[in-house]
Amino acid sequence: MLGIGEDGHTASLFPNTQGLVINNRLVIPNYISEKENWRMTLTFSCINQSFHSVIYAMGSSKHLIVPQALEAPIDSPFPASRIGTAEKKNLWILDSAAASKLKTIIHI
Repeated sequence: MLGIGEDGHTASLFPNTQGLVINNRLVIPNYISEKENWRMTLTFSCINQSFHSVIYAMGSSKHLIVPQALEAPIDSPFPASRIGTAEKKNLWILDSAAASKLKTIIHI
């Protein structure tokens, strides 16, 4: 289970950080310059090995990033867009506020 930040980060994988390009380790320290600290995080290699992955986005503060991340190509600046693979899809769970700017919404 993951979340998404207003900048499109997930799992302490922030845009423009070294953690986005490491693919030979499962867990890494990742320096976040705008927060001026280090965070331990799973890598994409680790997260995308999971049988199931879910990103939760709740609240109106996420309404701008959600459509950008969902519509972005895999190599986008939004790390949350890189969760899931062709074989192992990622499920997004949104509340109505976070989903308010989406063109198409599927209710389950």
